Amino acid sequence: MISIEFNYSSDDYVRASRFMRKRLTWWRSISFTVGIFAPLLALFGKRAFLNLAWLAPIIAIWLVLLIAMPMYEDWNVRRQVKNTPAAEGLFTCTFSNEGLHLVGSLEEFEWKWEALVRVVESDEDFHFYGSESFVKFLPKRAFISDSQQNQLRMLLKTRIGHKAQLSL
Repeated sequence: MISIEFNYSSDDYVRASRFMRKRLTWWRSISFTVGIFAPLLALFGKRAFLNLAWLAPIIAIWLVLLIAMPMYEDWNVRRQVKNTPAAEGLFTCTFSNEGLHLVGSLEEFEWKWEALVRVVESDEDFHFYGSESFVKFLPKRAFISDSQQNQLRMLLKTRIGHKAQLSL
């Protein structure tokens, strides 16, 4: 059994949020680009691309959205954490042969290993996916030592196998 006590910080939440939405940033870019150019091509055919003066404002909007949306999302995460002080309170996470158990002042959460879709290790966190849109994360700084992180990696490899994307 591995037991860890830690406090989340707003930086932890922002970092985890960025990690989880990496795929969405590209998806938004592609969707917006296709959403602009496909209707223009369908309506006007090649004529839409003969006069490129209309293209500059669209590229400017695309760049603003590509840069401003992640900044807004980071701000929003920080605002939510600031308005929920217990989100930065003390948490205890316990890993056993049955699964993981997370306890904080706002929640008590338990996952059996079979319920996990995947576990991904990033440079600074472990991300536990119950589905593609439901994720819990654990900052690596919460571990006492590298050997404790290695214990978790070995437990994850044993319990969930190929669903664990770890840096061993």
